[in-house]
Amino acid sequence: MRTLHVDGAAGLAGDMALGALVDLGVPIETLREGLSALPLEGWEIEAERVVISGFAAVRVHVRVDGREELPPDLDPDGHHHGHGHDHGHDHGHDHGHDHGHDHGHDHDHGRTWPQLRDLLESAALPPRVRERALAVFRALCEAEAAVHGKSLEEVHLHEAGAVDALIDVVGTCLGLEHLGVERVTCAPPFLGSGTVRCAHGVLPVPPPAVLRLLEGHPVRSGGPEVELTTPTGAALLAALSEDWGGHPPQRVIASGFGAGARRLPDRPNVARMTLGESVGAASDGSVLVIEADLDDASPELLAAAADRLRELGALDVSQVPVHMKKGRTGIRLSILCREGDREALVDALFEHATTIGCRWHRVERAECERETLEVETPYGRLPVKVARWKGRVVNRKPEHDACLAAARAHSVPLQTVLDAVSSALRPGEEAP
Repeated sequence: MRTLHVDGAAGLAGDMALGALVDLGVPIETLREGLSALPLEGWEIEAERVVISGFAAVRVHVRVDGREELPPDLDPDGHHHGHGHDHGHDHGHDHGHDHGHDHGHDHDHGRTWPQLRDLLESAALPPRVRERALAVFRALCEAEAAVHGKSLEEVHLHEAGAVDALIDVVGTCLGLEHLGVERVTCAPPFLGSGTVRCAHGVLPVPPPAVLRLLEGHPVRSGGPEVELTTPTGAALLAALSEDWGGHPPQRVIASGFGAGARRLPDRPNVARMTLGESVGAASDGSVLVIEADLDDASPELLAAAADRLRELGALDVSQVPVHMKKGRTGIRLSILCREGDREALVDALFEHATTIGCRWHRVERAECERETLEVETPYGRLPVKVARWKGRVVNRKPEHDACLAAARAHSVPLQTVLDAVSSALRPGEEAP
């Protein structure tokens, strides 16, 4: 499984994500071709190799009608020209074109969630690219709706719904698809400090939408008095990253650096992405738990769903009674699985159970080594599961189904067969 890890000591913005992916090997022509599926006009995308504070990186430029949007306090070389931190647009995106249109592009004032959803669903994009892009924009819209006290259908994204932001997000998802990335992880992002002037006045960094997007996730504050992680960067992480910690165990394939527009006083303004092959759950003891709470499923339906989930690779499926809203009693269906089986199991969960939502999280586990041996009994050779921990036998258990079949074949009680298996197992030995 290919994993992409994002480490943004200078935060993250949409153009920085694109630059890092190009540096990792995504051809800019591949992005142009994929982005041409969007019903957008007047845009162009280019990449250049730059050196930022001594580090080689890629800077991606997106121009709309021949103009690249930069923070208004910067000149084209990324230096201040006298406006301080008066960013003059809704989100104060400090990193380049991942920002506002209140000072240009009168033809493109952003879009609502229904408009964004329809645009992406109608575009001829690969399914996973569309799914990821929809997740990013939905996260953005939900954050804005919560901040402004509006419904999801009412909220109107300005720069985050404009052409250059669409290019950033969909381009990033196209880059992930080109590299075959199945899982995204990230280090806690740096947010920056100071204040930012927006359409609603002067706000502290990070602005409300960024904080809302990153709720429940670890972040890092401090750094220069600028906005380091923008709403688009935060939405990419919130929607796509499955783990927020250190670098995951992986075999490193390549690393890439994406450059932002601003020159920071204390660090290179770059985002690093590392592409690697996952070493697998068996090496680090890490697996996933998928959970769904149901209050409208019959026991027979849940039993059938559990059987199907096991057929598709679930390591275990369990059911626990829970109390849900309005005092209803329900069932929590928990599925233990390997990372690579998650997508198929989630698909099956929606198809065979009554849930309309689920969640998952990573857990660590210890697992005994296991093998199956056979013992000779009056009812034939029957299998026994043997479990070892650190080389020592800690458990021996007859295989239930095989013993039940033998009991029926010989017209004897199941317990009689189980006793025969136990008698055949000598104390302290695995099998005779």
